[in-house]
Amino acid sequence: MGQAMDVQQVTLSGGPRDVSIRRDRVYFAFPSHRLEYDCVTCGAQCCRGHGYHLQAGRELTAHLEMAPSLRFFVDRCDAERESHYHVSNCAPACFFLTAGQQCGIQIERGYDEKPETCRLFPFNMLTCVGDYLVVRPHQSLCPLRVLPVGKSSELSSHAQLLTALTRANITMDAPTARPIVPSVDALIALERRVVDLSHEYTSVAEYSSFAVAQLREGAAAMRDRPRAGGVASSEPADVEQFVQTVRQLLGVPEQHGRRHDESVMRVLAAATPSLRADMVLSSPSDLWSAYAGHLALQHVPLALAVLHVLTTMAADAGTRPVTYQTAMGLYRANRGLIWTLAHLDNVMAWKSADLIGLRFHANEAWQSRYSRVVCTLLPSRQRRARARLGDIMGAAAPEHGLERLTFIKRLAHRLAGRIVPLECHVRPTLRQWLRAPRPALQHWAIGRLGTDAVAAVTSGR
Repeated sequence: MGQAMDVQQVTLSGGPRDVSIRRDRVYFAFPSHRLEYDCVTCGAQCCRGHGYHLQAGRELTAHLEMAPSLRFFVDRCDAERESHYHVSNCAPACFFLTAGQQCGIQIERGYDEKPETCRLFPFNMLTCVGDYLVVRPHQSLCPLRVLPVGKSSELSSHAQLLTALTRANITMDAPTARPIVPSVDALIALERRVVDLSHEYTSVAEYSSFAVAQLREGAAAMRDRPRAGGVASSEPADVEQFVQTVRQLLGVPEQHGRRHDESVMRVLAAATPSLRADMVLSSPSDLWSAYAGHLALQHVPLALAVLHVLTTMAADAGTRPVTYQTAMGLYRANRGLIWTLAHLDNVMAWKSADLIGLRFHANEAWQSRYSRVVCTLLPSRQRRARARLGDIMGAAAPEHGLERLTFIKRLAHRLAGRIVPLECHVRPTLRQWLRAPRPALQHWAIGRLGTDAVAAVTSGR
């Protein structure tokens, strides 16, 4: 949703220098009014055992006035941030949590006197990208509820949260990240459009149509812009066929999870902007920055379609209810798997500058299967054979059951970030080869030895 223009700014003072962000440069990576929480119902989970930060001056003084003995539990955060203090709570909860699961500070002195951590929570994951501030919900502590169509909550109102951000200097850490594509303005505009789309696709039956809409918006946003690394974006994937491939590889029955479609889709639609922010706006070392940005960007909706399959599997296994936390937890635990499966339809190859990890598992049969994958993914072989990743993984995996799924998960995590689409693969120059000869020599040796010899060497036979 768009944010109103205003001369006020958000001031971040937690770093070495103050940073001012214009109000229109604040991007909320979640739909407005769609997320709700109830501290009493959840038992104030965020107030139990996590502590909180205070800033020297009025904030620290006010807390010590309310509870003088609190000084024993206050410690300076670090030498570089002498104005920042951390309060360590004792079990079972925050010193100021009442028996009714409410904040005693807010009751006695009002909302504005609460620590900054608590005032902004759960919408307190802040990241600077260019001259933008990206705001996301906390991924784990708060059991956020996604409201159905027709209901709304002021707790997640962008306008109210923007007011809270501009009320006082923000002292918490807001790390700086490098986006997945060079044009920050175009990328933020795209992500804001996805927030709008998340409202429209709340009630659809499958995630595939939402993924298609994201692909189209992404292609439009990046059209006529310079391609990173000179790699042109390919045509959008057939998402429904892609999802079928994922299901087949994981052994998911055709009608699996149909009774959970509505609740799962509502959660995934609302979580999509935050998940995308993690993939395209978060960290320069992230998996999604492993190769040319425009091509990586088009795999993000496919990754989210994979997460939809995993979330539906969780619901089918008995997760009740499926929540925002469910989706975020599955994403964090399976990022490598999700990244790899998002590339099933691509011709992939090992990165030329990296050594290949040859040891895979103590099980000799699994080691032999992995050796086959190692040899197949050599760039020299892929240039001739052009085998899709899904076909390579499917051919190497055991045929049925739990053993197949366990092997695929382990293999996917091993491949994540270590392979790139063949069209992004760059052959090392002579200078690069001389500086780091080991990867090139290893790749050459593997190609000369062949699958059986590699399997024999790595299994110790």
